[in-house]
Amino acid sequence: GDGDGYRERLENRLVFEHMIAALSTELIHAPSERLDGLIEQALGRIGSFFGVDRAYLFRFSGDRASMDNTHEWVEEGISREVHKLQQVPMDHFGWLMREVLAGRFVHIPVVADLPPEAATEAAEFEREGIRSLVLVPFGEAQAPEGFIGFDSVRRERHWSADILLGLRLVGQMFYNALRAQVMANSLITLASLDPLTGTCHPSSQAPLPVTDPINPEGAQLQPGSLTGTLPGEVGRLPEVNGIPCTGSNTGQCIGLSENNNQFGPQN
Repeated sequence: GDGDGYRERLENRLVFEHMIAALSTELIHAPSERLDGLIEQALGRIGSFFGVDRAYLFRFSGDRASMDNTHEWVEEGISREVHKLQQVPMDHFGWLMREVLAGRFVHIPVVADLPPEAATEAAEFEREGIRSLVLVPFGEAQAPEGFIGFDSVRRERHWSADILLGLRLVGQMFYNALRAQVMANSLITLASLDPLTGTCHPSSQAPLPVTDPINPEGAQLQPGSLTGTLPGEVGRLPEVNGIPCTGSNTGQCIGLSENNNQFGPQN
């Protein structure tokens, strides 16, 4: 009955909260060289827990002209798409990218119900065998710099609002970890320079090249307006009483939208 369904949703949410808290700790302490592997493992844990078939992370180029699929996890028997989705022109999926660049979730419970203006997107989803999907943007408040996504191939899936808020938190944690990786590499480079001349110390190794994995071209980002559909807009971690949603209070943060049913029931 309805009571059993509510208890199952509550149990799933509690497990997801613990998963997010553990992931936050892992990302904070992860060595730079392990970060990419950890992100893919985390996508796999989340994908397996919610019974989806493919999970991934995309990053936008600095000029917002293209995007790359940089991390991917797939369930056994599901096709890998990462090698086919490199340097994809952003305007190729115009309807989809307008939503993501506005900082909104893209929640598509039934791909067959996409509007006519999303014909290109519908054809790509059909090629990949996708029946349902959700995309969650991450990045700075005025310019999302990528998104995480979850595809359902074997069955249709509806995502509840509280779980979507948790996914937004996961995306921001990935983004923050990638930015921290860039800062760490920058510090290593600065440590090898003579503070007076700006040149390498004779006894030091050559400085490591520093490339921002989110914005590799280092292009100046243009400010814009964002609207969020749930508490916790892009670029900011949701807060409880002014405290960012990390660690022990993750559950409170996800619970902020527990009563928000705009995305329909969770299966």
